[in-house]
Amino acid sequence: MTIPTISLRSTNLAQEVYEACTTSGFFYLEDHDIDAEKLGAWRASQELFLDETKEAIMQKNDSIDREGHTGYTALMHEKLDPSSPIKVGDLKESFYISPNALFGKKQRLPGIIQQYQEGLERLDADCIRVCLVLLQAFAQALKLDPDHFASKHHAEDDRLRLIHYPPASVAEGESGSIRAGSHSDYGSLTLLFQKTVSGLQVQTGTDMWADVPPKPGCLVVNVGDAMEFWSAGLFRSTQHRVVMPRNEAEAVSRFSIAYFCHPDSQALLEPLTKAGSAADDWKAVLQRKGIHALEPMTGGQHLSSRLRSTGL
Repeated sequence: MTIPTISLRSTNLAQEVYEACTTSGFFYLEDHDIDAEKLGAWRASQELFLDETKEAIMQKNDSIDREGHTGYTALMHEKLDPSSPIKVGDLKESFYISPNALFGKKQRLPGIIQQYQEGLERLDADCIRVCLVLLQAFAQALKLDPDHFASKHHAEDDRLRLIHYPPASVAEGESGSIRAGSHSDYGSLTLLFQKTVSGLQVQTGTDMWADVPPKPGCLVVNVGDAMEFWSAGLFRSTQHRVVMPRNEAEAVSRFSIAYFCHPDSQALLEPLTKAGSAADDWKAVLQRKGIHALEPMTGGQHLSSRLRSTGL
């Protein structure tokens, strides 16, 4: 499978995202005008996760807010594929940041994050800008009013996530461990910044996976569950994972930054008749996600359900 590259400035953006969202559910996005390096996001992530002093560890642990879904998530604390026979969690650690500068939400931040807070808040705002453009393109692709989806997204549950996959040997991968288990994302869409190390894969069929390596100047965009629900399965929220190192180049620390764009907590995730899918297709989508209630959920209900299923 070839993951297409789409320009955010394309004059045919709606049609191009339609083709990507109805096939792989993934695409590279260029011309987005976000420079994570310039904003200090990569430096913040590296300093946060590589600092193993007692004070740094204490600050990361003090930042944990499970109810607010913010702060530090420790190594192997999360298991993205609950069906996996592997008993331990995924070999990664992360830090969730809410768009606190925009909504006045208070969050306990380690000193390292505070040093880069201005740049990270700018990154939040830039990601929201790009998401709104894409949400308008999604609506136009489905022949809806351009603001149909954008009006249901005010970033209240959005999260910026700094992610670190510690060094691991090729032999560890052969043992059955995983850096991030197979999963789909919970929200409407995800923006992913990849540093330099590969490992991300998208599912293309039963036991078939395609690599999505870092591409200079590009974000990776993928459809989330909420958009799949709204389109009754027309837009694909595809399973993806991060595999263990397959060679020495991948055996080092792997850094990525994800921006999860979620619908408002009260937004109803009901299928759209204009998406053109039948009721049976909608039921199949729900069952594939492990959801057996046929009544539409709200964005908040779905997010809470998925988060509960992945915590150890």
